[in-house]
Amino acid sequence: MSKQKGTPLRSGVGGEGGIRTPVTLSSKAVFKTAAFNRSATSPQFHKANSVCGALPNAIYDQRQTGKAARKYIRAGQHAIFAQMATLRVEFLGTGTSQGVPVVACECAVCRSADPRDKRLRTSVWVQVNGKSLLIDAGPDLRQQLLRSRVERLDAVLLTHEHMDHIAGIDELRAFNFKQDREMDMYGNAATNAAVKRMFHYAFAEQKYPGVPELELHTLGNSAFDAQGVEVLPVQVMHYEMPVLGFRIGGFAYITDAKTISSAEKEKLKGLEVLVLNALRKKTHLSHLNLSEAMDLVQELGPKKAYFTHISHLLGDHAAVSQELPPTMQLAYDGLVVTIPHA
Repeated sequence: MSKQKGTPLRSGVGGEGGIRTPVTLSSKAVFKTAAFNRSATSPQFHKANSVCGALPNAIYDQRQTGKAARKYIRAGQHAIFAQMATLRVEFLGTGTSQGVPVVACECAVCRSADPRDKRLRTSVWVQVNGKSLLIDAGPDLRQQLLRSRVERLDAVLLTHEHMDHIAGIDELRAFNFKQDREMDMYGNAATNAAVKRMFHYAFAEQKYPGVPELELHTLGNSAFDAQGVEVLPVQVMHYEMPVLGFRIGGFAYITDAKTISSAEKEKLKGLEVLVLNALRKKTHLSHLNLSEAMDLVQELGPKKAYFTHISHLLGDHAAVSQELPPTMQLAYDGLVVTIPHA
């Protein structure tokens, strides 16, 4: 890392230093989230679905507790990570901008005891070809990274500038300190400009010790190399806002979409797994609803589709799941999907 861009990362203040600057974007304040409660939000009773087969039951067996279970989980993750012909996706969050449960809401979904109805803000962790990539860094990022024991990140892909997708970027400085390098981040011009506004202290000419070290890369419409991983951007429209989806091999991730042009749909043909937003059942101005998402899946024809960016207005996970065909499934926080990768 070039030390001219800021204070050396191994400075005495380390991960605890730096200005904790309160900032706003579009008049929305950024707040810290509560510590992660595994018993309340982790879907321990549900196996990880996979195109190639489920992970060992013990990983998702709540009876396996303590140090031995944690070692077993880590060993399983590292074994998958080492398989060079496998792409592993973990859903860190599957909720909409408010998450589920919604603050101050007493609806049946928000009061549900099913852990699959506890949804942090939308994000996924992708491991492929020995690389570790994050798609979006929302306000729940700290607890998501701790829950999933993410020990390294090579790059971050940003879909768009809304707060539920970028508000957690400050948490990435932990990887600066550990990996002793800047974090490579990829987004379109509007998203990168928003990151610079919101996290202005990370781009100051004279940086305070301990602030995040971020290297922004502006994307066009062509495939790019994200630290050794070939990624194809897919532009979708979030009402009138261009949003980026990403395709990596046979996997594609689309969130906050309402419409997709015919040219961009061509990039989504021949998929093993498509992840697509499905906000609720009622139509929405800027998001696909469930029926629209299902129609789009049928049009594109992936072998398997998972719906994410889910509102409490969609309904509870168990009931809605009964309405879906076998090739479509609601994602949930902690779900792991593995697919073949060349």
